[in-house]
Amino acid sequence: MNINLLDYVIKSKQRKSLVFGTNVGAALIRKSLPVVYTDENAQVDAIHAFCDFFKPDFMTTSMDLSIEAECFGSQVKFLGDSAPVVTGRLITDTTQINHIPVPDIGEMRTKFCLNILQKIVSAKPNIPVIAGTIGPFTLAGRLFGVSEFLELVILDPESSIKLIEKCNSFIENYICVIKSLGADGVLLAEPTAGLLSPKQLGKFSSDYITELVQKLDSPEFRIIYHNCEIGRAHV
Repeated sequence: MNINLLDYVIKSKQRKSLVFGTNVGAALIRKSLPVVYTDENAQVDAIHAFCDFFKPDFMTTSMDLSIEAECFGSQVKFLGDSAPVVTGRLITDTTQINHIPVPDIGEMRTKFCLNILQKIVSAKPNIPVIAGTIGPFTLAGRLFGVSEFLELVILDPESSIKLIEKCNSFIENYICVIKSLGADGVLLAEPTAGLLSPKQLGKFSSDYITELVQKLDSPEFRIIYHNCEIGRAHV
């Protein structure tokens, strides 16, 4: 659609809501979540089913926070009828960080997600299309282990920053492709950063989010920050 997303929200006479409804759409088309998260056409059908039934203000891709970690090499599993989850730690020692390459966009299921985005954008919906990705600190935590990474930022901030920078480089490249495919925005999910102290939040997360916004945000493409773990002390 490529409209000014702020105008779409602010100038509306009614409050807009952003809902990630792929899982609900899966129920509407009677498909299991493992099928919807591995079959492009099934996920596109689920997205359209949700939009046709609920008439939302935005069309959204799935909220799958395993995509990026899997691209780096993490193991991903489906546990019952649920969205995929990352299992185990890809990086267990700081010496591994220097040797972890930044993956190319299009590897693993990033290609799957981008193909879905391309299909729903090409259908020219009359509402803005919002994609999704994970934030750099949250991605680093999934690669190193959340508890272990929160400890690492205290004991070895230099190694922590090296990993975050690699994650941020990947996320920047990923958002660039999302933007090029015609999405109106991307929701950047950074929940693990909410577990940091306010001082740590700036150094290990917010500075990198600011960099992404400065490089990629525009009136026609907005980066929407989401942190469900953030507290009043962080604001």
